[in-house]
Amino acid sequence: MSNALTTANQQKKDIRDFISSDTVKQQMALALPKHITPDRMCRVALTAILKTPKLLECSRESLLQALMTCSQAGLEPDGRNAHLIPYGNVVQVIFDYRGLVELAMRSGVVANIHADVVCENDVFEYDRGELKAHKIDFRKPRGEMFAAYSLVKFKDGTEKCEVMSREA
Repeated sequence: MSNALTTANQQKKDIRDFISSDTVKQQMALALPKHITPDRMCRVALTAILKTPKLLECSRESLLQALMTCSQAGLEPDGRNAHLIPYGNVVQVIFDYRGLVELAMRSGVVANIHADVVCENDVFEYDRGELKAHKIDFRKPRGEMFAAYSLVKFKDGTEKCEVMSREA
């Protein structure tokens, strides 16, 4: 039992040392945008490993690849913008919708993104791809949710709206 615990602790230390190494930081620095430092990305990665210990069972190569993918996108694997998911012995990167919104906002094309749910007591008017109105009276119960929508406003003034019913 003590031997297994020592091995697990050594593996954690090895991964921490690997991620914090100058070599890994230099590789991240080549891919990272200016708003994230290699030190910050390493700290966020180490926190992700603490939250998800199964990442220690994955190969170093897949962990490094996942961190480089996050670095290239400029998204931290913080469990909000991006997630590091162990799948067998491979680390998969999943960009959260918040991360995708951030990337869209950074693109310079999108001015604003809004998503909301529509409940039975809301005033909601939608026609041929255009959101006409969504009014909520927060003083009253909204009732059951029956749809959700997203609205994207582009910097050129155009808008795109998508609505999805609960059944869809």
